[in-house]
Amino acid sequence: MKKTYKIALIAGGFCMIVGLLMAGISFVTNCAGSDDDFSLKNLSNTKYADRSFRIVGDFDGISVDVASEDVTFIKTDGENRVEAHVDEDKKITVDVRDNILYVRSDNENFKMFSFGTEETYIKVYLNSGKSDKDLNIDTASGDVYIESGFGFGNMKVSTASGDVKTLGTKAETFEVSTASGNVYAENVEINGAAVMSSASGDHTVIDSTFGSLKSDTSSGDAKITGTTVKGHFERNSSSGETGISKTTTDTFRGDSTSGDLVFEKFDAHRLHIETSSGDVNGTFISGKIFTVDTSSGDIDVPRDEGTDVCEIETTSGDVNIKIA
Repeated sequence: MKKTYKIALIAGGFCMIVGLLMAGISFVTNCAGSDDDFSLKNLSNTKYADRSFRIVGDFDGISVDVASEDVTFIKTDGENRVEAHVDEDKKITVDVRDNILYVRSDNENFKMFSFGTEETYIKVYLNSGKSDKDLNIDTASGDVYIESGFGFGNMKVSTASGDVKTLGTKAETFEVSTASGNVYAENVEINGAAVMSSASGDHTVIDSTFGSLKSDTSSGDAKITGTTVKGHFERNSSSGETGISKTTTDTFRGDSTSGDLVFEKFDAHRLHIETSSGDVNGTFISGKIFTVDTSSGDIDVPRDEGTDVCEIETTSGDVNIKIA
C-alpha cells in the first residue's frame, strides 16, 4: 500500500471520529437546552432506590466497603441507622458481626453498559460520636465526609478517585490513601501517627494537632496551616508544591524533586530538606545553625543563631530563608 494512501486513510478515520464526537456533543447540548421535556436524565438507563437500615446490636469497630457511593458519617440524636440512595441493582448490607458494624454495597445484576446521572450515597447516622471504635472505609470513586464531633480509635480510609474530608475528628491514628482524590482535614486531633498518601491528590491540613505527620504525594500539592506536630513531621513529593505556615514541630524532613517548599512562620528544632530543582523559601520563627549545600542554586540564609539545626541540600534549587 502506498504511503500517501495510508496517510489518507488515517486522516479520514480521524476526521470521522472527530465528527461523531462533535455530533454527539451537539445533540446533547441542543436537547438539554431545548424547550422539550428532555434532560441528561433521559439518557440514563439506571434506576435508583432509597433504602434505610436500622443498626441493631453493639459494636466495637466499623467497616465500610463500597464502590462508587459517597460515604458520610453524621451525628444524630435518634437511633443508629444507615440511609442509602443507590442504583436499584445494588445490594446494600448492614449488619453487626463479631462486634463489627459492616456496611457493604454489591452489584446484584452487573450491567456492561450503564449510564447514571444521579449522585449515589450511603449515610451512616450514629448517636454516639466520641468512642474508641476503629474505623475502616474502602471506596473506589466515592467521596468520604466525616462531620464534626466524631472520635475513633484507629482510623483508615482508602479511595482511588474520591476525596476525603474530615472536620473536628479525634482519633488515635489516622491513615488516608488516595490516587487522585484530595485529602482535607480541619480541626482534627490525632494522638498518634497520621499518614496521608496520594499520587495526584492535594493535601490540606488546617488548625490540627498530630503526634506525628507524614504527607506523601507525587504531583499533588500540600498546604499545612496553623498545625502542631508534637513529634516528627515528614513531607515527600516529586513535583508537588509544599506550603507550610504558622506550624510547629519537633523535627522536620522535606524531600522534593522539582516541587518548591515554602515556609511562613514555621519552626522545628531540627530540619533536613532535600530538593533537586525545587526552591526552598520562607521564614522560620527562631534562629538556626544553617548548613546549606547546593550545586548551582543561589543561597541567602541568616547568620547562625541558637542551637536548632537546619540542613538544606539542593542541586539547582535556590535557598532563601529569613527569621520572622
